Amino acid sequence: MKGWNPAGAFRVTLHALRLLAYPAAEVAFILLAWSLLARSLWASAACVLLAATAQSYSLHIVFHEVVHRRYFRRALPVLLSESAVTILLGSPFNEYRQSHWRHHRYTNLLEDSTSTWAPTPDGPSPRRLWSYSLGWPAITPRSMAGLAQERRAGRLSNGIIARMLYETFLLLVLHVALIYYAPALWVIYVATIYLGYVGIAAINYMQHPPVEYGTGYTTSIYSPRYNRIFYNNGLHFEHHARAQVPVIKLVPTPSSGVLYADPVGSGQSAGRRLSAY
Repeated sequence: MKGWNPAGAFRVTLHALRLLAYPAAEVAFILLAWSLLARSLWASAACVLLAATAQSYSLHIVFHEVVHRRYFRRALPVLLSESAVTILLGSPFNEYRQSHWRHHRYTNLLEDSTSTWAPTPDGPSPRRLWSYSLGWPAITPRSMAGLAQERRAGRLSNGIIARMLYETFLLLVLHVALIYYAPALWVIYVATIYLGYVGIAAINYMQHPPVEYGTGYTTSIYSPRYNRIFYNNGLHFEHHARAQVPVIKLVPTPSSGVLYADPVGSGQSAGRRLSAY
């Protein structure tokens, strides 16, 4: 075929396989936990923890890439891929997409629904790692409020709302089907999603610790081995600084961790200044 580059095609295939390894591991460990349940509760529980770990990295590596990169352009592949991510994520993919865009627009400000800061009468106050991670369902009301504000501002289209409603319905059907036909598998699935989000929240907290409000403080891991295994996931400061660059092409640029040199005042919105899009 004219213009075909075997080396380039191999690299693209290798990167795709590396990405698919994490969601594949999530599915494999969920099914293994189900199959081991009758033999050993401890072995099944260990597989649930492994599935949750895979789900955490699936979001931070694979699904994160799906948000930033357009892998499909035709409607049907997009629908199928977003449906699969919704099931593996345990929440509507397009809600996660909006939340992540919000995260980049308001990096760890109060307007960021995943912020590690809490509003208080005296201004933003640091959240604690364990309460933030274990209590991750509290992010949902903040995310819904963010969606409502984006809708009023014209940044949330009817098409995205329809896709979120479809994904919510898909999850409802999945839960009802599992409860009716395979209740043990449903418990394993729910436990995986909850524990997976505990890991997701903990990673986000460590990437955006509440050090100095309004500076967009972001950490990175510069271990070459870690970044080879986890698809440059450690280069989180670099990702926020250059969100338009594919993560696999990021290079380490050690810094103070401060994205924005002039911190905003307590409660002041800096979305127009901090936007990465």
